[in-house]
Amino acid sequence: MANNKSSKKSVSRMKPATTAKRDAVAQEAAAKKEQKKGQKRDVKKIATTIVIVFFAILMVVSMLLPSFAQVFSSNNQAQQAEEETEAPTYGSDEEVSADTDATSVDGVFNAYADEISSLEKKLSDDPDNLAYLLNLGQAYMSAGYQAANYASSDQDTTRISDAFDTAIGYFDQYLELQDSAAVKVDRALCQLYKGDTADAISALEQVTTDSPDYGPAWANLGLAYEVTGDTSKAKAAYKKAEEVDPDDTYGSYTFAEQRLTQLSQSDAQAAQEAVGDTTSDGDGSDATGVSGLSQALNGSGN
Repeated sequence: MANNKSSKKSVSRMKPATTAKRDAVAQEAAAKKEQKKGQKRDVKKIATTIVIVFFAILMVVSMLLPSFAQVFSSNNQAQQAEEETEAPTYGSDEEVSADTDATSVDGVFNAYADEISSLEKKLSDDPDNLAYLLNLGQAYMSAGYQAANYASSDQDTTRISDAFDTAIGYFDQYLELQDSAAVKVDRALCQLYKGDTADAISALEQVTTDSPDYGPAWANLGLAYEVTGDTSKAKAAYKKAEEVDPDDTYGSYTFAEQRLTQLSQSDAQAAQEAVGDTTSDGDGSDATGVSGLSQALNGSGN
């Protein structure tokens, strides 16, 4: 009996300890459960925050899309215009269409009238369009140059000079928006065509200083020197054009080579005439005269 009582007392003492342990386990389980709930709430909160931020960014981007479109349009426009200016001008690089009556000053300007009218209308709707400005400048320059072949009166001369002035105006508008060595060369050529040779030379010399590796500037500077009769400087400029454009990327090498060949032939002919031993039956024109200059501007180089 004593043993039984002792055993009951032992069991009785163990019950509180077991209950406390169970309570501790239950509390721990409850704490873990609460912790998991808290973690879930945190995850939901983070997810909600991410969604809110995402939509906020989306809203901002959608508001900026018009601005981005304008930037991309401007960049594409500038790139297009720059690509068009890569082809240098050694005189007029556009010939009047063969099916037009371009045998007079009026005929030449009429041939360019539709193109110019269309471009001017487009420019009025988009006044900062580089491509329109460039094309208009070149159209007026080409029309003035072609028309000069048929000028026969003061009125014709004035009209041609006005065309070059208009071209210069469009080139100036272009240059206000974007710098371009090619456009500066075209502008200088308009001055040369008008007879403002000193200004043309000054402008071309500045381009060769600012962009010394741009072959067309050197080639056209050589041409301008030729017009003044300074063949020494002309030859030096042509040789520089060959040096900076050895692969003929801009056609500078070919043009300079042709002009140097012509100058050498002229020097040889002059030497023969000096000793009274010339057998040439040519017309005596050279690059410093109207005929020779016109031929050079057409790119024939002879």
